[in-house]
Amino acid sequence: MILDSRLLSLLRLGLCPGAADGEWRNAATAFFKSLRKAGVTPDQFTAPVVVTRTVHAAPRREWSRFRFGKYKGQPLNNAPIDYLQWILANCEGLSAYLRAEISACIQCKRGRA
Repeated sequence: MILDSRLLSLLRLGLCPGAADGEWRNAATAFFKSLRKAGVTPDQFTAPVVVTRTVHAAPRREWSRFRFGKYKGQPLNNAPIDYLQWILANCEGLSAYLRAEISACIQCKRGRA
């Protein structure tokens, strides 16, 4: 079974150790509702998957959009790495989900994702 970017984001948030109770519970509920809606069975979900990588056809990720600041309304990947790092270091009210998304964006920009 291959998870789309939304399901992967829900999975990351649901398993994020820094996520608040309400955040990870909502993510888990949405994750399983999506799987049930798609008719996924336990056997399909746990079946071995052969992963192949095609260099020329990498999937494009849909990033969350900024709701504040200089890049308001733009995807996270439009901001430079130093701005993303500044947000992580200085903005205390960020949700665990947004922190995870910003960290993933930084890693992607550095070529690690």
